[in-house]
Amino acid sequence: MASVFGRGGARPARCRLLFGSFGVTLLACTAVALCGESIRPGDTVQVTTGPTPVQDGEEALTTLEAGAELQAMAVQEDWVKISVEKDGKKITGWISKRRLTLVARPAKPAAAESFELKKWHFTWIVAEEGDMRIELDLAPDRLTFDLRNPQMMMTERLTLTPLEAAVIGKELQNTKKQWEAMKDAKEDTRKEARAGEYSVTYSQDMKYGFSVSIRPEERFAIGSTIFLKRDQAEALAPHLAKAEAMAKFVRENVRIGPRGR
Repeated sequence: MASVFGRGGARPARCRLLFGSFGVTLLACTAVALCGESIRPGDTVQVTTGPTPVQDGEEALTTLEAGAELQAMAVQEDWVKISVEKDGKKITGWISKRRLTLVARPAKPAAAESFELKKWHFTWIVAEEGDMRIELDLAPDRLTFDLRNPQMMMTERLTLTPLEAAVIGKELQNTKKQWEAMKDAKEDTRKEARAGEYSVTYSQDMKYGFSVSIRPEERFAIGSTIFLKRDQAEALAPHLAKAEAMAKFVRENVRIGPRGR
């Protein structure tokens, strides 16, 4: 079927019947209406005979003259839903397909250019408290949590698996209880707790006050110890405790190339 492309997309061809001398029926087309195509939502349609009623059930809301162009909002069997403005009032109703012809169809959008993602890195800043933050990092080959001070580059940073982060978070939920037990101490006080492969130390210093440190149990690399104030430990603890649930959420909902493990 012939069509002409211009503004607004394809302009279908109008079809009319011509009769030859031997009773042969010929089909001639011009660039106005599409012959034999069914009307779809979004199409531009034209009223072919007038006056044509715009109906709501049995009620005629208004009438339209031949030549009026409208946009099809919906199609149900032999009826097309349209909207028209009459005397400053918007009227929405249905017109019989038999009184309409298709005159334009929206152009299909151009296909988006595709790219292959070989290397990528997704970061979710889960929580921030003062100079400390929790980041979930997703890459094609890993999913980890970073507990770090972004201003100190690599010197204050712990990279944790979801399970390690959750275990540390659950231990840090004891921060308030530990502070209450130490706050009236008359000398420097420390208490150490095990959180999986990490050591969590609660300290009450007579000069510097209360703090929490987290370090690996068996590796003492530079920058592998994190120091938190009491309010930081209390604020970040519930987020770390939910690390496994957050990791599951990201794996299921973030789809950028290959999934992180």
